[in-house]
Amino acid sequence: MRLILTEERADFDTIGGMLGTFLCYADTALLLPQELTPAAACLLNEFYFKFPFEDPSQYQDEETGEWLAERFDDGAGCLLHSWQIAKQLMNEGKTLDAFYASVLLLGIYSIPDGVESFSNTKEAEQVSTYLIAQGAEESFVEHWLNLEATELYLKPFPVLVKLKIDSISTFLKNIPLWHSLMEKVVTSVTCEKGYPVYVVGGYVRDLLCGGVSSDLDFIIEGDAIPVAKALSQRYGGKVFLHHAFGTARWRFRPVLAKLLEEFPVFKDLNTEELPESMDLISARTEWYLKEAQLPQVRKSTIRLDLQRRDFTINTLGIRVDQNFDEVLDCCGGLQDMANKLIRVLHPRSFVDDPTRIFRAVRYEQRLDFQIEELTMSWMKEAFPLLSQVSGDRIRHELSLMLGEKNPQKNFSRMDEIGLMTTIQPQFRWIDGLAKPLQDACSDEVAAWTGKRDYGNLSLQEMAGYLVLFSQMPNSELKQLLNKLRFSAQQQRLCLVVNSSCQIVSALEGAEPSVWVKTLDTLDDVGLYALSCLTQEYPWVQAAINMYRQRWRFVKPIVSGENFRAMGIPAGPIYTVLLNALRDAWLDGEIANEDEEQTFLMKFLREDGRKNESSS
Repeated sequence: MRLILTEERADFDTIGGMLGTFLCYADTALLLPQELTPAAACLLNEFYFKFPFEDPSQYQDEETGEWLAERFDDGAGCLLHSWQIAKQLMNEGKTLDAFYASVLLLGIYSIPDGVESFSNTKEAEQVSTYLIAQGAEESFVEHWLNLEATELYLKPFPVLVKLKIDSISTFLKNIPLWHSLMEKVVTSVTCEKGYPVYVVGGYVRDLLCGGVSSDLDFIIEGDAIPVAKALSQRYGGKVFLHHAFGTARWRFRPVLAKLLEEFPVFKDLNTEELPESMDLISARTEWYLKEAQLPQVRKSTIRLDLQRRDFTINTLGIRVDQNFDEVLDCCGGLQDMANKLIRVLHPRSFVDDPTRIFRAVRYEQRLDFQIEELTMSWMKEAFPLLSQVSGDRIRHELSLMLGEKNPQKNFSRMDEIGLMTTIQPQFRWIDGLAKPLQDACSDEVAAWTGKRDYGNLSLQEMAGYLVLFSQMPNSELKQLLNKLRFSAQQQRLCLVVNSSCQIVSALEGAEPSVWVKTLDTLDDVGLYALSCLTQEYPWVQAAINMYRQRWRFVKPIVSGENFRAMGIPAGPIYTVLLNALRDAWLDGEIANEDEEQTFLMKFLREDGRKNESSS
């Protein structure tokens, strides 16, 4: 590990050069300069959590102050300037995060006379052109170069704090026994390797809110992959590795008996609540090469791992290989939890990942918090970026909203802030859908069908979408379904339920055969959704119940074989006859086999006369 640091007063050029060096060399750590110009300090204040700077003290000997790792230099004992490292990145064909490209361009233009001050201005202009092609924003550069001294707002940089949990015993009561077992199992390996282990993010957030997360992931301040391999070697179970992200999944359920034998204090735990596997994740920092795309990652400290997350309330951590009584907070998450605020870490958070827009709404409604004012402003500015997000990812976020306890609150809030119409112009929330949507997303749908899922959706998600899309104009709905990449089967059902809603409310007093023609187009999930949507119409509810219990099972006694025996040539007439007979049975015109025969002969005579007259 080489340390990128400076003892000089760092300006925009220094910041750009240090950042570019970090991006160019994988074996480096970027240390926060001890002294900065006011403008550079202001830049770091605003985007502190976007930069991968680390606290220099953790790389220094506490007694001597000596550096614990080699310092990076360019071979002449110096750091590279912004244009030098940008040139190197250009020559290596590196793709950059747009924000990082902007910082490098700012560093180049911050030098007196800008690119014109270089001996080779053509080369400097090529570098600038490269950075702009990577997404560097000239408006960003202009803003920071022209910042007036009176506009500079300086505040202390965030620090990682460790706060004791006063009511730890209360929190520990909420932790399932199997979580405690897995903490013991994982730390039995990490302690040997000297790796600190943490639970972070939503797990800590929910714990401090008095609940508990169903997911359990461990963050390893080190390399999670050899930890996972060691767990598999010691206890068994299959390991699935993802080297690019430094993560591993350990399938421990098949070796549970051995784990309980090794840790007998947990022998009485409820094994039904255990998942099949758990994830082990290397602490990492990350940056985005393209807006709305997946990030590049590099192993890092727990601090950088916490500050790469979406919202301050998800940046809390607890170290589990010690006393489990300290919360790590470097982003003000505890204060925002106390104030019930949803806040992102920096202005470009929604640019990096626009799906955070959906998560902000979801957390706000689930926790009964409020999206912080500046965060809301940045959210709305990022709405247009959703056009760059794949339909699959947007559908996934909508499905998560449907899975919440009160899904209707999510979509009402989305509509209030203009998010639904950003997805599709006629996609709107209607207050009358609140109860139908909550009912549709309940577990009751499983009682209506023998299925466990609906393609790549759960039954609850599918029923929820049927309700959510039920009032959209048909042409707009077709566009939305294609955009969100629903399967052909899912699209068909959404469109049928959409049209059925308009039909059934007008069928009061209609014959059973008329009802059946509409209800036959729906499967059980569609029927359930239609039932949820029409609770205010008792005649629709009665018809759906009759259809499920009796009408759909009605069919004629005769079949195609009987028609052939009667000398009727095979063809579409068979379908006409069977449908006519079924309608007659449903509407009470036929009550037994003799009446069916009489009806059939009469129908054939009348059909024959029609054919004669038409010819």
